[in-house]
Amino acid sequence: FVGRVGVGNDHLDAVQTEQYRQIEDKEFCMPHCLEAVLYSQIGYLLNSQQLHEEAIESFEHAYQVCKTTSDSAGMVIALCDLGLSNEAESNYEEALNFFTSAEQIAKITIDSISLNEISCYQALCLTLLGRYEDAYSKTSKIKESMISRAIIGKYYLANAYLYSKTGQFKSAHYYYEKLSTYGNQGDRRHAMLWNASQAVEKKQPDEAIEYLRQYITETNEISKNSNAEATALAHSLYNYQLREKENTQLKLHDAKNRIYLTIAIT
Repeated sequence: FVGRVGVGNDHLDAVQTEQYRQIEDKEFCMPHCLEAVLYSQIGYLLNSQQLHEEAIESFEHAYQVCKTTSDSAGMVIALCDLGLSNEAESNYEEALNFFTSAEQIAKITIDSISLNEISCYQALCLTLLGRYEDAYSKTSKIKESMISRAIIGKYYLANAYLYSKTGQFKSAHYYYEKLSTYGNQGDRRHAMLWNASQAVEKKQPDEAIEYLRQYITETNEISKNSNAEATALAHSLYNYQLREKENTQLKLHDAKNRIYLTIAIT
């Protein structure tokens, strides 16, 4: 269960917000960039419906578009999306490979912010693989102050899960508390399950039931948000298609005018 984190609702929230804007404002980016955005959006939508294998195909298309156009920033995002989607399918080794590839590109471009955030992904993935020393090595190098709000939940979850797996429950509790306060809906669900399990161990059934009730509420909210995101994406794609049709008609009209002008001059 812990492996199914972050997909669609982690750093993707922040990315999606910006990419929706790009689709609504076509002039913001070049056609190849928009093509990658569209593939990514489809991937996010598929992930929100737990269709991770199909999402992986979309992210692979997005990566290839960015690679063809030497868009290093886009390549890093696509590789992270591929990593998160594979992680959601419990393909942890494959996920780690994608995160490592993203890290290599970020090192070349000296993208310290992306490197910091990729380390969060790697730390959790390494923990899920049982490679605790390697995970500690990653978390110890992460600068919390440089982590964006969209990623901070991943950082807290990586630490919380790592400490809980290594029996350091006091530290785990600290990070789960952080997670419940600063994480997104998906993050908070993990914190609620942790709190429920702790309440059960302490023989506090009423508190355990309350945490599970909150977990169910958050789960229902995530489902509603996924439907809203799907609707927003459909509108964005529809508007994009309309504008593409209009642009094509304008280009044909301009071409005809240039031909007529050329004939008139000659």
